[in-house]
Formats: sequence, C-alpha cells, structure tokens
Amino acid sequence: MKLFLLFFLLPFALFGEDNYYYANGKKVTLAPLESSSSAFSRAHNDNSIRYYKNQNDTLVGITDELLVQTDALEPLLQKYDLILLERVGTNIYLLRTKEDVSALETANRIYEAKDALLAHPNFYKKAGLR
Repeated sequence: MKLFLLFFLLPFALFGEDNYYYANGKKVTLAPLESSSSAFSRAHNDNSIRYYKNQNDTLVGITDELLVQTDALEPLLQKYDLILLERVGTNIYLLRTKEDVSALETANRIYEAKDALLAHPNFYKKAGLR
C-alpha cells in the first residue's frame, strides 16, 4: 500500500505547480479546482483562467498576468522573460508571462529571489458587496 501511494503521489511532487502565493510576506495556500466546476468559470467561458480556492474559501482565477512592485523593472523583465502591460502605481506594474509559463510560479520565483517587494498573480475574483 505504501509503495502504491509513493508512485501515485510522486508525479504530483515532481511536476506539480505552486499552489500558493505571498501576501504581506506570508505564504497563502491555494486549492486548485477544475475549471468546469464553478458557475463563475462557466460564465466567463475562458479556458486560460485556472481556478483555485484560497484559505478563506474564496474562488479566485489566475491567468498569465502578475502584479509586481520593483525599483528595477528592466532587469526583471529580462530575467523572467516578462512583458510589460501597464504601470498601475508607483513602481507597481502589470506584467504578462510569455507562452505557457505560469504567472503563479513566476510570481513566487520573483518574490522568493527577493527580486521585487511584491509579486503575485493578477487575481480574478467574483465581485460582490462588502
């Protein structure tokens, strides 16, 4: 039984995507969902969005976009092969990954390497009243 579990879980450990991001310097875990499992994803009908639930059970979508706060934009764009979409604030930029590169993994790599003060995916979230 233990051997079966090892072979079953090994591919996920070797090839699994990051299922976390950083907020206020702390790691926040995400639980991946199948895109067809929610009314939100069906309403948006966009296969390029990956859906997760965060620790607060909030549904969030992640595309190939990320938000980064940095004083050194050009080196960051080159190092991580990113495209500048828009400046959204003082040293805060909306960026896009190229091709099939995960924005979640890229944001984590940037933050963990201390290449930016802030780096996380540009989350899509269902709007609601506060």
